[in-house]
Amino acid sequence: MSFDTILAFLAILGLSFTGRYLFRIGTYNVFACSALVVVGVLYFASITGTLLIGWWLVVVLSFALTAFAIIANKSGDGKRNFVLLGGIVTTLAVGLVLITRKFEFQSWDEFSHWARMSKFLILRSQLPEDAEVIILPSYPPAVNLWHYFLGNRTFFDEGLCLVAHLLIEVALVISILGERHFPGRSFFEPIGLAIGVIGLKVLAGLPVFSIYLEGFLAEMFVAGLVAGSRGKLPGKSVVLVFLIVFVLPISKAVGTMLAAFIVINFVIQSWFVIEVKAERIMKIVQALALISVMAISHFSWSMHLSQINSPLIFQSRGGIGQFLELILYGKGTDLELATVHNFLTAISGRFGLVFLFLATCLLGLNSLIIVRRRKEWMIALSVLLVGVVVYVVGLLYLYVYAFGSYEGPRLASLSRYMSVMVWACLLFGLAMLIDGVRGGGRRRGDFPKPTIIAVSAGIVILLSVLFTLKFWKAVPSQVSVLSGRPSTLKTMEVEFDKAIHKLQLGAKVYFICQGSNGLENVFFDYKLSGKAAKLSGWGWSLGDGPLFEGDVWTVKITKEQFVQKIHDENFDFVYLMKSDDLFVRKYGDVFDSAGDGLPDFTLFKVVSLNDSVEFVPVEL
Repeated sequence: MSFDTILAFLAILGLSFTGRYLFRIGTYNVFACSALVVVGVLYFASITGTLLIGWWLVVVLSFALTAFAIIANKSGDGKRNFVLLGGIVTTLAVGLVLITRKFEFQSWDEFSHWARMSKFLILRSQLPEDAEVIILPSYPPAVNLWHYFLGNRTFFDEGLCLVAHLLIEVALVISILGERHFPGRSFFEPIGLAIGVIGLKVLAGLPVFSIYLEGFLAEMFVAGLVAGSRGKLPGKSVVLVFLIVFVLPISKAVGTMLAAFIVINFVIQSWFVIEVKAERIMKIVQALALISVMAISHFSWSMHLSQINSPLIFQSRGGIGQFLELILYGKGTDLELATVHNFLTAISGRFGLVFLFLATCLLGLNSLIIVRRRKEWMIALSVLLVGVVVYVVGLLYLYVYAFGSYEGPRLASLSRYMSVMVWACLLFGLAMLIDGVRGGGRRRGDFPKPTIIAVSAGIVILLSVLFTLKFWKAVPSQVSVLSGRPSTLKTMEVEFDKAIHKLQLGAKVYFICQGSNGLENVFFDYKLSGKAAKLSGWGWSLGDGPLFEGDVWTVKITKEQFVQKIHDENFDFVYLMKSDDLFVRKYGDVFDSAGDGLPDFTLFKVVSLNDSVEFVPVEL
């Protein structure tokens, strides 16, 4: 662990101490608030080109404010819970560092999305300035900036990146489940809850040891709903709501929709729950401020993309009216109709049963357990369930009009996208259950305790059975990532590193891997991140058409067109990872004028010759 990481972690503890004892933020919200404040500051620093200055600003201000808070809070009241919780978080951080010391990214999406951006930020201390390397515009850099804050800028530590990601998720879960009662009477209660949360996450279909964004989005969404149903004054839970509403739109494109539902929940709570007129007016003012914060967050990222001429990746091909006609009257192309059919089949199958089961459990919990605060929880639950419906409909719209002709009908990554709402429902239900059983939602004598225990036990047993059935299948894949990359990726990595070592900063490389679905391409791109400026992107496989069934990646291009493309687009290198007989016959003489063959993992230097180019092998 580097000195930078230690400083950053101490800064987070300092900000949390300051927030608790200087600004009176609740103990169980303060860690999430501190992390989100850091993300917000670094976001503005990144889009203004001062990311490293922003990092130092956070650290220095944290230490200064901590010293002031210690001096101002001489009584020492209420420190027990904070010290206990701080000790748990610190112990967890150290434990995670030890557990993940061999962790390495392995998945397609980590290489192409989140890990790639985090690596670029850590190695370069800036956002990509070129539209071609902005990664995915619909994935803004909020969570990557958090990885940057706790990262080792000497080199990119993948295990440390995972630790940072898990810590912010833990902070959000604490804010959801904590309030007055967590961690409770003993050190073992939070540990038991943590194990339960991990089990529910596996049940939701989410990887535990991963920097996938879906879990983070769900936790932010639920934390915003729960906090918006608790706070009465600006200095309490409302602070967390403001921070979440700002950070969600710069986490992922769908974050703006989730933030909007948090604001809706906040407005409804203000109107129907708050009875004192002055407090209701204050809440309405806060709601207007929330809308402004959400708009600033959303449009600031859009403005940044426009400045570097980067279009949004999900550009719709159809309007709302066209979508309604497709759904209601079946008016659309064969491809659109096939996509709708496949989506409805998936939703009415296992996903429909999952959501029906979860909605029934949540409504049952609300009616049986929550009494004193039933109205607040019922409003939040209603907003959550409406959010699920809108999210699912919006997802169908994207599959029909935004995804490509290959990914759309095949419902690419549907399970991962749906897991956002499955995890949100499970987490919300757990929060409601804890609040009711521990007395936060009922008055003494309002509901028979044996019934509460019976209902709770029934739910726990049912979830335990489901969890056990799924957990034992998931254990091998969940744990294997902690041992490093599989041998196939390790072999590639060794060869890639040899080539990357020969590239100057800012080199433009064309990558070729015949018959690939793109994993090798995104892995090479990930390895390049922060070192070379651009990769070729689409077109890593060349030929006369598909090389296998379902191949939509192979580009049909002649030898002359390929050479012209390399010349016109100013590529500096071509990296031939893997060729085949077709490639050798069609393009071989361009690379192998001497007839020596085309070995795999060969790097060619592009040498301009008037209106053409020559490919010169580089010794690795």
